[in-house]
Amino acid sequence: RDDSFYFSIVIFLVENTLFKIPSHVLSDHSDVFQAMFSLPTGESIAEGLTDDNPVALKGITSFDFKQLLKVLYSRAVLPPWTSTIPNQVSGQLPMTLEEWTPVLRLSDQWNMTAVHQFAIEKMAVMSMDPVDRLALALEFDIKPWMMPALNALAQRPEPMARRDVDKLGLDVVLQIAEVRESF
Repeated sequence: RDDSFYFSIVIFLVENTLFKIPSHVLSDHSDVFQAMFSLPTGESIAEGLTDDNPVALKGITSFDFKQLLKVLYSRAVLPPWTSTIPNQVSGQLPMTLEEWTPVLRLSDQWNMTAVHQFAIEKMAVMSMDPVDRLALALEFDIKPWMMPALNALAQRPEPMARRDVDKLGLDVVLQIAEVRESF
């Protein structure tokens, strides 16, 4: 088997959907998947080789996984000469905040540093509610997003609301309210 041109395929079950992809698409971007795919299989048929025995990804939606795959298969992440990009996926990056947020989450969860940074760059230029931007900044430690979001919240005319507490936590909202009071 050639090291470069013998692709291993893995089948994932996400919710009720099967995804069959070359394992290198994930392992090239994630040491988590690289470690998973390098584990010895023993004498039994390894998980992920057949539709009857897929790798089950629990707690992840098929929509979220598909958004990540769009980025991984995109020519923005894979080299342009990669031949494993299906035509229906090639060049179709996520477009909305709802599509990019799972990419941010999954790339963080699976230590996909380059993909995570790519998602941050794409999302940085998107119009986003300051509460949502701050919540993501706090969750994923995106420092460049923090001060602009905090300033926008401190200066917005609407008072802090229950929704803000639900997204940011009581301590953060109280700190923002304290700054607002000082204005």
